[in-house]
Amino acid sequence: MRINNIYDKGYESGVHYLDAMADSIAVGQDVGQTEPQWLNADDMADTAQAPVYLINNIIEARTHGLIAGSSQSFKSFCVLKMAHSICTGHDFFNHDIFMTGKVLYICGEGIGALGRRIKALKIVEGGFNDNFFVLNKPLFIDNIAEMDWLQKSIKRINPVMVFFDTFSSLATSTKENANEEVARVLKMVADCCIDSEASSLVVHHYGKDADKGSRGASAFSANVDFEIGMLRKEGLNAVMSCKKSKDGDFFEDIEMLAHIVELGLTMQDGRFATSLVLKKYGSENMLTPRQEKGFDAIKDLIHEHGIFLNGVTGVTEKQIKESFNEIFADEGRSRYGIFGKIIPALLKKQVIFNNDDLFWV
Repeated sequence: MRINNIYDKGYESGVHYLDAMADSIAVGQDVGQTEPQWLNADDMADTAQAPVYLINNIIEARTHGLIAGSSQSFKSFCVLKMAHSICTGHDFFNHDIFMTGKVLYICGEGIGALGRRIKALKIVEGGFNDNFFVLNKPLFIDNIAEMDWLQKSIKRINPVMVFFDTFSSLATSTKENANEEVARVLKMVADCCIDSEASSLVVHHYGKDADKGSRGASAFSANVDFEIGMLRKEGLNAVMSCKKSKDGDFFEDIEMLAHIVELGLTMQDGRFATSLVLKKYGSENMLTPRQEKGFDAIKDLIHEHGIFLNGVTGVTEKQIKESFNEIFADEGRSRYGIFGKIIPALLKKQVIFNNDDLFWV
């Protein structure tokens, strides 16, 4: 029984109930598993265990946190990358995954765009092992009845992670500046996972001044076990950082680079639909000027003369070589060896992909 329900016991007040508990402990009576108990600190020390991580050094198992950032800071893309890693066991930016299993995703808006983002991840990283499940409509996390339904669903499905994206779209009756209201909703989120092994992560926005962190009440930071920040830098670069870790160490900043992925889908105006997938940013991922020139040529080639095959739109080796012969014409005879230098580098840096003779971004 939770402390906030102590008046349900039939005592005149919560204080009387706690006094009765203390008396029962003093005389050695069994207070029962459903009632609060006083634990012996020495026993707690002797049975203490090392932390169990879901994502090593980032998210502990059965913890509840927040990821926040300004608009277009790639928050949702980062969350989807987490989901894919947890579903498959693939490392998350070189951080090991110690618990794999089902992941639930509650999306407040833009489920069509979410499908395209998921497709981009599947193209680049492979499938989700049938472990990723998205609720087909918004669920309001400040509504007791809907959260009761979610708690029962989580208990039945037993996921290892539940994502809520975003707080503002899923808690429309809650005032973000009211500490008491925000704290209540965050507790409801944590409580809905109480009968399972699940951790939870709520996506939230920064305010107008990104240096001040999460928009609204201080409870957004105070009432979670961990907090992650996302900061958009120049171009398609972003940094993920640890803002709070209640019991663990802060992980080192993770620099990311968003890669454009061709989805093999054609829009009404004939252009190809694209989305983004986050990759680790670093010198090993940076393109040289010549590689950048070749990469741009391949993207233009796909847009103008792409071939749709097996779910992706790409171009052949012959098409790329002919294009390279034109754009690198000023380099004379050396241009004929450029394909053999640029293409392997682009494949290694995972900005392009290939299957047999088809190449795509």
